[in-house]
Amino acid sequence: MRGTEVEENQTGDNNKGASPDPEDNSYEVPGWHAGLPDAYKGHPALKGMDVPGKLVEAYLAAQEKSSQYEGRSYIPGENASSEEWSAFRKAMGVPDNKDGYELKLPDDMDRSEMEGLAGWMKEVAFNEGLPIKATQRIFDKWVGDTRVGREETHKKQVAAKQERENALKEKYGEKWDTRVNSARDFVKRRLGDEVYNSMMEKNLLDDPAYLDSFGGLSDSLSEDNLPGSGSNTAGGAKHDGLSDMFPTMK
Repeated sequence: MRGTEVEENQTGDNNKGASPDPEDNSYEVPGWHAGLPDAYKGHPALKGMDVPGKLVEAYLAAQEKSSQYEGRSYIPGENASSEEWSAFRKAMGVPDNKDGYELKLPDDMDRSEMEGLAGWMKEVAFNEGLPIKATQRIFDKWVGDTRVGREETHKKQVAAKQERENALKEKYGEKWDTRVNSARDFVKRRLGDEVYNSMMEKNLLDDPAYLDSFGGLSDSLSEDNLPGSGSNTAGGAKHDGLSDMFPTMK
């Protein structure tokens, strides 16, 4: 008998500790529900809250969790109104139109080029819904990379020019400076002031390759044997005879 009683007691204890069926919303309504409005007495959401303190704990936990998401924006759903989408874009920092992106342009780069790029960037950013700050960061990154790339290109060009000049100095020795002056004088005398000034503005008469070429012409050709020179020395078109050699000078 005692063994049977023990088994029965153990069975009873196990039943008491069993987890309630989550699908079963019925429960014994605690006495404190008496102070609630009828609509909330025995409400399924209050199941397991046998004392008022548990309700307070649940409420405070919900408030704490809710505060973690305060101020966050959420992507509107499929059926969201235009007002909801507008509010979402505003919360994300997207302007009302592309002119709302007031991109700061660099002072050390071509203004018209940067304005063109900024205009393209504004249109793309607005169509893609990019925030203002993110768009400025992307623009600044592009400008920075472009600046670095151009600086590197310039360094390489200067180094290549110096290498060519050093090679010519080694070739001609002390005569190189004389060859440079002869080349510039030849261009001015034979091609005229307009061409000379244009080439100087473009730094072409600082380029070793040009200087060597015109210096060679100055050494080997005279006004009497230049192609087509003839009477040009009297004041006609001075560089007619050179136009076939240098078509870009026409």
